[in-house]
Amino acid sequence: MTSNDATTSGERARTAPGATQPSIGPDEELTELAGRLAGHLDGRTLASAESFTAGLVSQSIASVEGSGEWFHGGVVAYRSEAKHSLLGVEPGPVITESCAVQMARGAAERFGTDVALATTGVAGPGPEEGRPPGTVVVGWCIEGATGAATFDLAGPPGTLVRRGTRTALEHLARELGATSSAPSSAGATPGEPEEPASTAQPSPDFSREELPSDQPVTVVEGGDIGDGGD
Repeated sequence: MTSNDATTSGERARTAPGATQPSIGPDEELTELAGRLAGHLDGRTLASAESFTAGLVSQSIASVEGSGEWFHGGVVAYRSEAKHSLLGVEPGPVITESCAVQMARGAAERFGTDVALATTGVAGPGPEEGRPPGTVVVGWCIEGATGAATFDLAGPPGTLVRRGTRTALEHLARELGATSSAPSSAGATPGEPEEPASTAQPSPDFSREELPSDQPVTVVEGGDIGDGGD
């Protein structure tokens, strides 16, 4: 899946009445998960930066009633060039925890929010640069503290996009809950950037595989992520 087709996933998903192609957009489950995440914000503001989820994270968040009060916006940076120019991601591999952290930090800085969530990965149908379909990397920035986690999910492209979105929303909600109750780290130097932390605890129906973050990979650019349904 390396097409440079600029058509958005939403446009590809619009089909004739009666067609069996599933629509791309938040369902009740994703809206509920986004609402749960919002409950952990405790007055903080949120932004997003997405690659392979192609805006579904932002749509899910925006579908929560009252989200306009705390959701400032999101960036869909599908191509590597967009990640570099819009989010300040350094040149190099883009399906890595380092990239996901930089995307999250860039979104927080660009939108001026307390919290940011980022996704990058491979939706398929084939592998990219040695990374199998279903490789999902979630990054976050919570009041300057950053972290990331890598997941290995299964399913066709459309299903992976939805499952990746669900994983991202669930994981940020857990991280927000943890940071709200955890004491500050002792010995931290003010202003010193933190190393990305892999603390993923995926849902029981997901398998997780830690993937090296220093091997060259490329983001899925273009292609029919909407093909294949839940």
